Amino acid sequence: MRKHLEKEWEYGLFQDILWANQNKNIPFYICDKWKDVPTAIIFPRDKMRFGRYNYHCGSFDWMIAFAIYKGAKEIELHGINLTFEWGEPISARACLEYWCGYAEAKGIKITTKNCFIFHPYQMVRTNKVYGYDHFNLIEDWSNK
Repeated sequence: MRKHLEKEWEYGLFQDILWANQNKNIPFYICDKWKDVPTAIIFPRDKMRFGRYNYHCGSFDWMIAFAIYKGAKEIELHGINLTFEWGEPISARACLEYWCGYAEAKGIKITTKNCFIFHPYQMVRTNKVYGYDHFNLIEDWSNK
C-alpha cells in the first residue's frame, strides 16, 4: 500500500508517478487507489486464490503468481539471486522457488539466466580455525 511505501520504506514515489503518467499505455499495477495516477490498475490479489495464495515474501514471487494468473506459458528469470541480499527477507528465495515449482506443476516452463536460485546452499559448522586451517570461504568456480 502507498502509505507503507511512503513511510516504512522511505520510498520516493515521484519517479513512479511520473513514469506511470508518461506511459499510460503500459499497465501500472498498485495495491490501492492513487489519485495522482488515475490510470493505474488495482492488483488482483483477491482473484489470485490458488496455491499458498498468502505465502509471498517479495516482488518476484508475486510476479510469478501474477504470471500464472494471467495464463503464462513460459517465464524467464534473469539476474535473481536472493542469497542474503540486503533488504530482502530471508524467506524470499524459498518463496520464489515455491512459486516457480507451482508454475512448473501447472505446465509453465521456467527458465533462469544468471540466477543463483535453484542451487543448494550449505551452512556448515566446523572446528577449523580461520587463518590456520585450510577451508574455502567461497565456492571455487574455476573448474565449472
